[in-house]
Amino acid sequence: MSDVSSASFSAKSVFPAYTASKNFLPEIAWDILRLATAAVWLGVAAILTLWPDFGLKLLWGVIVPIVPLIVVVIPGLWRQICPLAFANQLPRRLGISRGGTLPEIAQTWAYVVAIVIFLVVVALRQPLFNKVGWMTASLLVGSLAAAFAGGLFFKGRSGWCGTFCPLGPIQRTYGQAPVITVPQTYCTSCVGCQKNCYDFNPKAAVFDDVNDEDPRYAGQRRLFMAMIPGVVLAYFMQGQTPEYGYPTYLLVFLTGALASIGLYQFFTAMLRFDPYRTAAVFAASALAVFYWFCGPSILDTLLTKFLGLPIPPLAIMISRSLGFIAALALLIHSAINERTYLNGLRKAQEEAAKVAKAAPKAEGFKVIDQGQAEPFIARKGQTLLEAITGAGIPISASCKSGMCGSDAVLVHEGLENLSPPTPDELATLKRLGLEGKARLACCCRVNGPVTIDRNLDPQAEIEQRPAAAASKGMPIPSNRLNLALKARRPEPVRPSGRDRAAHAGIERVVIIGNGIAGITAADELRKASAAVGITVVSVEGHHFYNRMAINKIAEGRRAVDDLMLQPPGWYLDNRIDVKLGTRALAIDRAERRVSLTNGQTLGYDKLILATGARADIPEPTFLVRKNCFVLRTADDAAALRHYVLDHRATSCAIIGGGVLAVEAAESLRHSGLATTLLVRSNRLMNRNVDAESSQLLRRYLERLGVTVRTETVCTAFEGSERLESVMLGNGETLAADLFVAALGSHPDIDLALQCGLETRKGILVNGLMATSDPDIHAIGDVAELPGAATGLWPFGVAQARAAVSAMLGRGEDYVEPAVTMRLKSEGMDLRTYGILEAGPGDEVISAPPFSNTWWRVVIRNDRIIGAIHAGPNGQVSPIWKLVNSTLDIEEYRDALREGRLEVLEAA
Repeated sequence: MSDVSSASFSAKSVFPAYTASKNFLPEIAWDILRLATAAVWLGVAAILTLWPDFGLKLLWGVIVPIVPLIVVVIPGLWRQICPLAFANQLPRRLGISRGGTLPEIAQTWAYVVAIVIFLVVVALRQPLFNKVGWMTASLLVGSLAAAFAGGLFFKGRSGWCGTFCPLGPIQRTYGQAPVITVPQTYCTSCVGCQKNCYDFNPKAAVFDDVNDEDPRYAGQRRLFMAMIPGVVLAYFMQGQTPEYGYPTYLLVFLTGALASIGLYQFFTAMLRFDPYRTAAVFAASALAVFYWFCGPSILDTLLTKFLGLPIPPLAIMISRSLGFIAALALLIHSAINERTYLNGLRKAQEEAAKVAKAAPKAEGFKVIDQGQAEPFIARKGQTLLEAITGAGIPISASCKSGMCGSDAVLVHEGLENLSPPTPDELATLKRLGLEGKARLACCCRVNGPVTIDRNLDPQAEIEQRPAAAASKGMPIPSNRLNLALKARRPEPVRPSGRDRAAHAGIERVVIIGNGIAGITAADELRKASAAVGITVVSVEGHHFYNRMAINKIAEGRRAVDDLMLQPPGWYLDNRIDVKLGTRALAIDRAERRVSLTNGQTLGYDKLILATGARADIPEPTFLVRKNCFVLRTADDAAALRHYVLDHRATSCAIIGGGVLAVEAAESLRHSGLATTLLVRSNRLMNRNVDAESSQLLRRYLERLGVTVRTETVCTAFEGSERLESVMLGNGETLAADLFVAALGSHPDIDLALQCGLETRKGILVNGLMATSDPDIHAIGDVAELPGAATGLWPFGVAQARAAVSAMLGRGEDYVEPAVTMRLKSEGMDLRTYGILEAGPGDEVISAPPFSNTWWRVVIRNDRIIGAIHAGPNGQVSPIWKLVNSTLDIEEYRDALREGRLEVLEAA
């Protein structure tokens, strides 16, 4: 698909988020205002109970009529001081919120529930809330309690403000074109609690709402915008004391709402009026009608009822004009925002057309995605992930090597037309309980027509398609994989054959570390034995998660819960005892016991050390400063994100030039920070890629707005509590709001040193991953096997399998897997494989001059031993088909030499 529709285009790309807006009050001042408005809310409830006549006049005659004006002119102010928002966010501020995820069915119908509550309250004003003080007081107090309960049980604003609050539809309708912008500061980090977040970006939310690709989601939002003029007219035209009874009153009220909805539908469906413009006109007309009636009501309450003064006729005219002025302001700012949105959409369409025109035309196979209106084409041999992203369809993909499982898709038809799964992919699918049902898009190549579904949860498919939220590039309550894992718990592992651990005399295994190596070891152990006791000790407070995606947390697009790679019940089902937030203090090798920080002591028959690595820092006191960070764990990323929002940071400096530094620079730039990369060497990623690829990478980052400074050394660090600036080797001083060290890592060998294991940089192991103590194995980043590479997931997985196999008596040496390293970037496809430096007799073939991508292969003995590719995302070189297959290189050597890669497409 070369075009960009309004349903697939996100307005967030053209409107700045609230994080880019300056907050003109300190947080303490906002807290004082919030407490004051909450006190006023409760005070009004008390007045309604004690002095109902006065309270009803105050509430309905003054307070309620003023709120819509605030929402139109300065909506962010109301979002900041709303007493219901205060009650809703209080549990989170106090640290007592359970932070649960709202059930899918509740997410789907929450907006409808809010509309219904709004209609019920308005419909009951005439017989109850306008007349009975204690009933209205109960409404105020009950809404506060409901908001607090929502915040107590559910994360973010998903329990009230962003879902069930009856004021929510009003605010989304009237606060989308503010005259004055005030950012909200409740959400110091995004927890993905709602789709098209109004608080994150109110101007963008309305466009994404009315144009959403999910017709039910868009329809719910349009429903309220459509009915509001009819509701306002029906309420005020009938007056407070109609001559007919309440049933007739209610019938007229509902008829007004339905007639307004019908009129909106006639304009948009029959006359083809633009949904957004029509909604803006409907909202403005309702506002004008509201103040035509309420303007004089405010004067009557303040002057006549409270002060006993007459109302001047001119004052009545002025009060009624408030509605027309506010409506005009709403229409003008709506028109300005629409023009900005349409310009952004047009540019996106033009850019997509250019990409489509430049893309090579190739025949392929039709892929039907049940979440998309139109099928797309996958070229023969292209991976499903390449085809999906090339078609402009959003999909989560982190490692892109079959290890994390974030890009799993259901395959409904054509499974036989996909390449067979690799061992790594098969192991991941088994771990997720998806074997035989799904494939990993990054691993399977398309050789025929196929029907897929990116939504893994059948129930979610019926109720709500999470991909619609993902298409907007915003956090959603949980990612596709997480939804599926919660909905479909994998079957517990059931070992086949004899119990290998029992046969080897092993009853208890302790694993220290719950990364990919540690959890793979636990999984392999349970496959081999139903009886062995397995305990995993984790210094982190989170279960096994996708560490490769933590930049999404730093960027504010994901919460750690969204990165979980095992369903919640997997550990319990497989009887794996995980001790989270617990550090192993010491190992007693003689007694075969491990002492923990919680006071426990664990006995073991076999011990596996998978403690990983620690981030390198530029000087010892770097992390003591509150604005200095590393990006090694989810907590590191969350801490950075919190600092950016809490301190309104606008700039950052990243020290390092490797893979982690580049990925961090892209993410932090996407989050709105002015980003500078301080690179010690003469080019980016000098250990991983060649000079040509490095140059393309630099150009890509600089187009994003990242400043890249090579051959730059930090010689001094100024500041104690905060790092104010760094002194560079050329004598220059560089200041920034925050600093990130991305200088690599070193193995965490503290435990090995404490218990006397042989170490160098890491824990020394042999081919069986055994340490100098035969009862202790080391795997993953902490292990040092001479000549073996480290640092990538496939290595940790293979080492875990080798260690378990060895301790159970099979004794199969670790074989290092062939791995393609891929930069995790949204805008650039950069990957390398094998040996890039040619030796004597090797042939090097590279991209011809003036190519729009760079590639190079190193051939030795008619076999590709190394390859590299750099280019825009979606333009993946077909050389990887040769690298990852058993095709005879000789047959395609001439085509490579001539740069005719299209020949490989048909291979």
